[in-house]
Amino acid sequence: MREPAWRSALVFAAVGGFLAWTALPGLHWHDTGEFAAVAWRLSVSHSPGHPLHALTTRAVQEIPLGDGVFRAGIASALALAAALTVFYRLLRRLAPGAAWWTAAAMAVLPAVMPAIWLQGARAEVYALQLLLAAACGSLAWSVAEGDRRALPALGLAFGLAGANHHLVGLALLPMALLAVVAGRPSARGLALGVAGGLVGLLTYALLPLRALSGAEVGWGAPTSLAGVVEMITAREWVGANPATQAPLDLVENAQKLGAWTIEQVGLVGAALLLLSLGVGLVPALRARRGAVLGAAAAALGVGATKYFYPFDPLNPDVGGYLAAALCAGLALVFVCLAYLPRLRGWGTLVAVVCLALAAPGFDPGGRQGARAAERYGQAVLAAGPIDGVLVAGDYATWFQTWALRAVQGARPDLALVFRGREGADWLWTRLALHRPAIAALRPGWPASAVPVGVFEPGPRALPEGAKLALRGAVWARLPWPTPDLDTRRFLALHHLNQARALPAGSADAQAHFAAARSLVGDDPVIAEEEGRLGPGNALDAHRTRW
Repeated sequence: MREPAWRSALVFAAVGGFLAWTALPGLHWHDTGEFAAVAWRLSVSHSPGHPLHALTTRAVQEIPLGDGVFRAGIASALALAAALTVFYRLLRRLAPGAAWWTAAAMAVLPAVMPAIWLQGARAEVYALQLLLAAACGSLAWSVAEGDRRALPALGLAFGLAGANHHLVGLALLPMALLAVVAGRPSARGLALGVAGGLVGLLTYALLPLRALSGAEVGWGAPTSLAGVVEMITAREWVGANPATQAPLDLVENAQKLGAWTIEQVGLVGAALLLLSLGVGLVPALRARRGAVLGAAAAALGVGATKYFYPFDPLNPDVGGYLAAALCAGLALVFVCLAYLPRLRGWGTLVAVVCLALAAPGFDPGGRQGARAAERYGQAVLAAGPIDGVLVAGDYATWFQTWALRAVQGARPDLALVFRGREGADWLWTRLALHRPAIAALRPGWPASAVPVGVFEPGPRALPEGAKLALRGAVWARLPWPTPDLDTRRFLALHHLNQARALPAGSADAQAHFAAARSLVGDDPVIAEEEGRLGPGNALDAHRTRW
């Protein structure tokens, strides 16, 4: 299919310009500090290591625009713009009878969906993963059409997707298998496809090459084959999250997933999408069965990654996982509308306009211009004594110190220790490289009773000769601006931690729960914790369950 390059360039410029204009100004919560720092040092991030993201982001960080953290966000903006450009070209191929401007309008639409916009506005792996998912979809369609050259490229795209975020990549395998069955490639073609996948997976060679290059800025120490396998398979995370051990209510998960999807397009938009599928599915199946089945397989496969896992709608990573599912759903709707009699392009355009008008704002969490995370990280570092030890009790704090240390060179005298990984050998291996005096204290280091991932930055006794820089009152003294959703949730989890330290069911504990609810409203994590620590639930019993 001949497609003028200027049309793709128009989609790329529209999405890229919008994302660059609305990108977060710098350091944010969650894993953004980690990914910015790891890319800057070409180090290793948490499992599975994300080597492809480190390489591509480091290339963008060479652009002299803002600091390294902001450039990491721009890398995500460029990746998402490229992803939606590939998505546009895929829509043109799935429904060649539809006008190009309807495909362009549908392709730009995901950029203003809150969950997808956030992946292009912050330093994260999901925008790059969406680009690889779009490439897999386009190449799978070529395979289904009998293009023999596309199979090795499809294998390569899947291999690269596995080197960035393997779970989301695996979720697209049903779509690829449908394409292979439809294309009926030869045994030689299949072998070339597998070879292409192995070439893409060779990106993981970055892990042992750069395992200890970042010293304290980096996760794990995969210096051997066994270490690389453990990193890729996320062995240290298996069974670490107590939420995954509880019985899963699939009906409740379906309700949460449906409500979250409606939030992305609005109630009217969701009704319009369902109506489009209802009236256009049969004509589309008759005219373009392969496109319908491929888009449905992609949407269901990716959606399953969160349907069969405890669903937390306030976790921004949910949007990263499900971005490909949302785009696949839009592709399905586009094909259905394109083959509706008498509507064709105008029907698609009307649908896109209605969706854009009905959908909520792209930033309902108020994250644009947010600087609270950066101020918090700077205050935490400033509180540490000279040549002291910074003991972080949560991932966000630890990753913020990584970013400020790596990109800005802040507080090189401080040793960085993460309470959630005090028992991991790799943490002390990294400390021994540049902080041998601190690493030598490991035998007498007090064992942590705090579960992995819990926010608890309060003071604690350290071994003789070590100083604690992180104090629980730091965050309370900060001049917070109008807080965004992630900042409010971070503060709410601090209140949750304070409630843990008080007698279960006491008035003070309930006051902290009330403060947490006032910050984030109906938060499932806080509601679950309040139920565990309510009247009659002893704190010791709670810790035993953890």
